[in-house]
Amino acid sequence: MNSKACTERRLRDCAMVSFRNVVYAISLCGLLTTVYLVSSLAMRETPKATLSVPKLENTTLERLQLSKIRSHFLLWDQYNIPPIGQDKAATSGKYFIYRCDEATMSLCGGWDNRVNGVLLSYIVANLTGRVFKFEHLKPACDLTRYLLPNEVDWHLPKSFHKRVIPSKDVKLIKRVDDNKFLDSLPTMNFEGMSPAEVPYVYFLGNRNYELRLKCSTVYQNQLSWMRHLSRGDIKAAVYKRLFKLSPNLDVKLKNLLAQNLPTAKHRLICAHLRIGANPSNKYDGKIQDINTIGNVWSFVKNHSKTDFDRVFVMSDANAAIEDAKKQSFGHRLILTDGPIVHVDRNRGLTTEHKCAGLEKLIFDQHILMNCDVLMIGSSGISRLAAYIRNTDEGLYCYSSAKGTVEPCTRQDFEKHNFNGGNMSSEDC
Repeated sequence: MNSKACTERRLRDCAMVSFRNVVYAISLCGLLTTVYLVSSLAMRETPKATLSVPKLENTTLERLQLSKIRSHFLLWDQYNIPPIGQDKAATSGKYFIYRCDEATMSLCGGWDNRVNGVLLSYIVANLTGRVFKFEHLKPACDLTRYLLPNEVDWHLPKSFHKRVIPSKDVKLIKRVDDNKFLDSLPTMNFEGMSPAEVPYVYFLGNRNYELRLKCSTVYQNQLSWMRHLSRGDIKAAVYKRLFKLSPNLDVKLKNLLAQNLPTAKHRLICAHLRIGANPSNKYDGKIQDINTIGNVWSFVKNHSKTDFDRVFVMSDANAAIEDAKKQSFGHRLILTDGPIVHVDRNRGLTTEHKCAGLEKLIFDQHILMNCDVLMIGSSGISRLAAYIRNTDEGLYCYSSAKGTVEPCTRQDFEKHNFNGGNMSSEDC
């Protein structure tokens, strides 16, 4: 189906279509939604989802009357993507792999830290002509139950190495919290990281690398598309190139939006609260006192005064969600299932419980990407949602130090040391 041929007048004519390797398609132009669930058209080895796909409700097409933010989200990599160009042809048999495991590559950090390392790994693989792969083995969840490869097939159905140990065929690069490595990116030749005689290079890192990377003097031509972009625009573009929601979560999200936001007048008011160490997240560092979040509820109340306003709160503390239920907007609160689990600091839990927590985190993060009003917390989870959301309209930042909620911009994030140094988009 050619989505460009659809017009707003043909919304009701754009219906489910079935053909080889396609589960369904919903066409969207402007305010129409394009939802592709393709098993193998865009990549060589796209894995099949291992979960059954929920049924898209019959009324969803009619009810998805979308705000600008949600229509842009559903267009995904068809909206506001810079001219990255085609990937460099990779040499068969040579790989650059982001790996997080329980052994030699275990200091992975939280989900945002891992995404940071994945994005850099993909770019380095592309610049050095290697095949990029992403191995997520801590916890040992099948990540493709939650996220699928989009334009790039990063999935590795079976590990090349059960345990990675340096050898003539294997090189390990561990750069977690490595500021020296971060600062060297503008002048680094990545061929030195990836010797031609070594087929398998494994990488682990966690910083925000985009602003240093775009200042590269070695890869000026290859990375010229980054030159005038902010960190957020770069990160959003590469994230959307690599990932899309799995079929089961994609349909689940569309149903949630249709049920709770049935018209373009309906708004989604969101707040992300990262508390840190608390009974739901015992082993994290302390971020803030949960008893100081009263200003967050005042903020939400001021922005959700009618029944057209639905509220979503994401938090690492179940106590914060329970407190939200008691507020005046509690009857308009959107709740999602699953346990609250820190993806890295979760000892004592079963793998099944850890994976259910990761699924909830990824799903909740993608809800944040659809918010008309978004308050971000002290976390890269909601900062990435703000980047994908692609507007400063309705964007607010919560200061855990001051306990205040203030308007902010995505550019403001670059003024602070969020694992990437105090460097702005214009510093090259």
